[in-house]
Amino acid sequence: GQQYFLQHQGLRVVFSAMLQRVEVVGPEAGPREEYRRVIAALLSKLGDRFGIALHSFLAEGGMSLLSQLAAVAGLQEFVAKMLWLSFGVDNVRQVVVSEGLRLLN
Repeated sequence: GQQYFLQHQGLRVVFSAMLQRVEVVGPEAGPREEYRRVIAALLSKLGDRFGIALHSFLAEGGMSLLSQLAAVAGLQEFVAKMLWLSFGVDNVRQVVVSEGLRLLN
């Protein structure tokens, strides 16, 4: 389950679906509960390895997608919490500032 999800760009699929929902519902729309549950389950099951998986996603071009998510008012809290839980305070600040995401800065 988890490995298949990660190996087949599951993060990209979930994040893309979140952006598609914004196009339909509007920028104030938060993430659907199903998307939250997927990310929460991965965080829970993978623990520290989720941060590694997210880092790989970002390194493979995912920063653009994450930036788009972070720019949507209804998704900012979700993105902030996911980064915070994945990387910790110091690492998040480093990523946020170096990549131009001022979300948590």
